[in-house]
Amino acid sequence: MSFNLYGLLVGLAVVVALLLVEKKSKQIDFEFRHYYSNISIFLFSSLFFARLWHVVTDWHLYQDNLIGIFKIWNGGISILGAVLGGVIAFYLIAKFENYQFKKLLDLIVFGLPFAQSIGRWGNYFNKELYGLATDLPWGITIDNSKHHPLFLYESLLTFSFGIYAWKNFKNKDIGKGKFFMLYVAFYSLIRFLLDFLRVEKRMINGWLGINQLILVFILLFSLSYLMKDEEKIE
Repeated sequence: MSFNLYGLLVGLAVVVALLLVEKKSKQIDFEFRHYYSNISIFLFSSLFFARLWHVVTDWHLYQDNLIGIFKIWNGGISILGAVLGGVIAFYLIAKFENYQFKKLLDLIVFGLPFAQSIGRWGNYFNKELYGLATDLPWGITIDNSKHHPLFLYESLLTFSFGIYAWKNFKNKDIGKGKFFMLYVAFYSLIRFLLDFLRVEKRMINGWLGINQLILVFILLFSLSYLMKDEEKIE
């Protein structure tokens, strides 16, 4: 049952994101050429890097079980890797289709947060992405003890950002890369903080995880980009 629900939610997340991005594209009169073939490239690249990132950062789970690398239905896809794969795909698509790269990145912000929000519920059914033990009433039961539902925290936060984007991001500003970098900064920060509560993570010392170290660099880079963008406006 968990396999079917996990796959269903990931599929639903993709469909919702594609529909929202397509809707926003029409609002700004941006026409995708070969939309579905380009999206297929985007999805393949995102999925490939999402799995690759997870395998590399959690290699201890697969070093004695190499066949497990291919069992993606058991869970284990990284949103950080998915975003990286998506950016690479969009760069290549923009280059060969003569699109504005930053416009593609900004457009994805109108769908990606909702996809993440929906997809995170797949972690619930696979009993993944839970945190330290807690007595809070909304804790989820794992192995007869209650834990922080990190998937729920992330789902609510990304959904909130998606709503904010649709209500406040102006169409005329799409194409500067600012919206994408805002989301990168936002997600890097919340993921960095939530990972302090995470149980199953690889550590580089007693308190900081490998992904958290990477997130610090991503956060600093995105904030640097945004500050430079503000300086240009002034």
